[in-house]
Amino acid sequence: MILWDLLPPNPEGVAALKDAVAALAKDDRGYPVAEVPTLAGTISGRTYVFGPDAAKEFELSTLMIEFDSATEGVMNVTDTSGMNIWPFGLDGSYRQSEDGRAMRGYWSDDRTFVFEMFDIGQLTYYLRFEGDRVLLTSDNVPGEFEGIAEGD
Repeated sequence: MILWDLLPPNPEGVAALKDAVAALAKDDRGYPVAEVPTLAGTISGRTYVFGPDAAKEFELSTLMIEFDSATEGVMNVTDTSGMNIWPFGLDGSYRQSEDGRAMRGYWSDDRTFVFEMFDIGQLTYYLRFEGDRVLLTSDNVPGEFEGIAEGD
């Protein structure tokens, strides 16, 4: 007997799995590779601290992005599970993290970085940088969440 024969039917889980596999199977290069704006150099390596509202909605307390090259970067996120290191592609291709998530990003304008994460389905986040703060929004969570640059 196989282990999954002992599990109860889960049509919602099967449907979600089929959707996830279908999304991964398609060649989705939904945006052209763009030049990295000058702002990327300014914000790269800065830690942004978020308030309790972001902790409640995203379990997020800090965020730091490093743009390693024109084709990839790394996002360091502190949440309730600790520090997460998420590599992301800037070339339209996903990069996979140790926790199994796949991520990529692009600049939609000179101040807004769009971050796409494929976990169980695709999650899209928008990071709008304004001076010493970043405003986080998402297609998946209503509201806007502010992060302030540490030490500023």
